[in-house]
Amino acid sequence: MKKKNGYLGIDVSKGYADFTLLDEKKNLLLEKFQLDDNRKGHDVLKKLMQDSIKEHKIGLLYCGLESTGGFEHNWYGGISDWSKTMPVKVARLNPSGVKFNIAAGLNRNVTDALSSRYIAEYLIDHESKVVYEEQSGAYASHRSMYTFIKLQNKQKTQLINELK
Repeated sequence: MKKKNGYLGIDVSKGYADFTLLDEKKNLLLEKFQLDDNRKGHDVLKKLMQDSIKEHKIGLLYCGLESTGGFEHNWYGGISDWSKTMPVKVARLNPSGVKFNIAAGLNRNVTDALSSRYIAEYLIDHESKVVYEEQSGAYASHRSMYTFIKLQNKQKTQLINELK
């Protein structure tokens, strides 16, 4: 039997995340679920991913999560690590792309559970635009330093404008 692809949409919030697993035809493979962003939640996610890959005969599981100001780092890092032993790829997505895809589909309801489905659908609809990179945490400190410097420059400009 031919293996199919799976698409896991992850909507990250502070302290937890919502998940939806779809196949290539946007059929729900696993009921929407929510996990806490802690060791237990990550262990449960790994087990669910392994079980789903076996049960649904998934050849490659594509995972996507929006860049949400750092809340996604733990989930992204964990899934990246698992990609060494499981057929998994993970990508950080620009929230604007997902938002415009939702608008293009004329969807008006947006909840955390629905957002995870919309993210999975975005992975399917825009497969050629999603970049699945082998990103290590080596640049995480540089990214946060860059963000800090940008913020400092913005505040400097505000203070100069205030003085004028």
